[in-house]
Amino acid sequence: MTAVAGARRGAATGRRFGLGAALVPCAAVTLAFVALVAVGPQVALVARSIDGLRSGRALDVLATARTLRVVGVTFAQAAASAAIAMVVGTAAAWCHARLRFPGRGLVWAVSAAPFVLPSVVMAAGVRAWGVEGSWSAVVAVHVAMNVVVVMRTVGARLAAVDPHLVEAATSLGRSSWGAFRDVELPLVRTAAAGAALVVFLFSFTSFGVVMVLRGRGVTTVELEIWIESVRRLRLDVATVLALGQVVVVAGVVALQHRLSGRDVPSGAASIRPSGGRRPPQGPGEKVVVVLSGSAVVAAALVPLGGLVVRSLRVGEGWGLRHYASLLDPVTGTTGVTSPLGAFGASTRNALVATLIAMAVAVPASAVVARGRRLGAIVDQALFLPLAMSAAALGFGFFLAYRHPPLDLRSSPLAIPLVEATIAVPLVVRLLVPRIRALDPRQAEAAAVLGAGGWRRFRVAVARPLRDVVATGTVLAFVVGFGEFGATSFLARSSTPTVPQLIATLSSRPSPDAFGTAMALGVVVAVVVTGLFALLDRREGHGAFRF
Repeated sequence: MTAVAGARRGAATGRRFGLGAALVPCAAVTLAFVALVAVGPQVALVARSIDGLRSGRALDVLATARTLRVVGVTFAQAAASAAIAMVVGTAAAWCHARLRFPGRGLVWAVSAAPFVLPSVVMAAGVRAWGVEGSWSAVVAVHVAMNVVVVMRTVGARLAAVDPHLVEAATSLGRSSWGAFRDVELPLVRTAAAGAALVVFLFSFTSFGVVMVLRGRGVTTVELEIWIESVRRLRLDVATVLALGQVVVVAGVVALQHRLSGRDVPSGAASIRPSGGRRPPQGPGEKVVVVLSGSAVVAAALVPLGGLVVRSLRVGEGWGLRHYASLLDPVTGTTGVTSPLGAFGASTRNALVATLIAMAVAVPASAVVARGRRLGAIVDQALFLPLAMSAAALGFGFFLAYRHPPLDLRSSPLAIPLVEATIAVPLVVRLLVPRIRALDPRQAEAAAVLGAGGWRRFRVAVARPLRDVVATGTVLAFVVGFGEFGATSFLARSSTPTVPQLIATLSSRPSPDAFGTAMALGVVVAVVVTGLFALLDRREGHGAFRF
């Protein structure tokens, strides 16, 4: 189905379900939210950047060789991460879509764990093996976290390609590689390019990974924004850096958005049943299966294994002392908290963020799914939060709302609002296709049987969307719980979130502090992966496609 056809179908769905009258207030809610959490911070960044450029000091700092090097290596590591993830992810996606082999389901399921885990947890797991201060470690973690984006995006497109086309190519003498190159690759390259841009974007704006693994010479633009604003208090320099990053991110997101709007094979929403797969044939296919599967599994299990091993290591022996220390207070710079206290604070923030995100995402999805002018306006408005990295969003939020009459720095809603801002576009992306897929004949049949408007809505809309709304709720909670970059500009040291406490403890020289960080990381990993396993099962292994 093309994007135009989807829009027309969405418009027809809105009319037949009688949603037209509710679309205007739904759009108003979304636009007001975007104005608060995206437009305000962006305006504050632009205004402060102009002041910084006028002063001249920002240009003096930004024109140094060090700054130019930071910009260059930020681009380079993001490009390298995207390239490696494309190779590994495309090979794994092809194996999953075309072949039947032992452990296929395990590889597919395990690949998602690094993506949903907080970035600081993944980085801490790698650091547990004694690896830090290396660009290779940073790139490896970025690949591990984002390879699932390629697998699920390219895999969905591959699964929609008619297998008879591939069979015809092989019957004419093409090898498996030749059939993929000549038949399948032209049909999936748009999806592959979009996935590569997403991986580039995630790696370019990575904050938690670089924060935990940083060392001499290992820094990025995202981290420099935090250092300039929080450590050096040079807000003019930080704002110019943040604005430049917003321009780059906006360009990448716009290009990815354009690619995602192109024609998509009609069956791309699901993965072909096992009957459409065959066993690997020949040594080449077997090597691809082993190498791609091993890389995906290792990317997930090596960091998690590091967390577990280091959390159980006590001095020269083994024990559960680090888990017991989760109840002990940890002294911060201005207060005292315990790891489980931080866990409770993060849970509360994530729950509030989930309520906000779903209150915005559900009406926004209804408007976007309708597909006409109002839907296009809301869809473009939702682009604004995506055009800001986590650091730029948090820093812009800090600049915009630190003075009366709207001083949100001390408000308990500040962190949940930022977390909800990051979650809303993801939840909307999940809900819109399902709303467009609603069958209006159910509402028509209910009307013929005499059902009132509310009953028709409940039968034809609420009930079919129940599972996907539950999935979106879990997704919003997981995103909010693990957010680190933006909240680093807003959270207080006396009440840190779990990702912030893990980053703080893992950076201390004390082995006990590091062990406690690893134990807390294990707890987070168990909770988050358990929630995602439930989410992914409900969505048929399709909760994350880009």
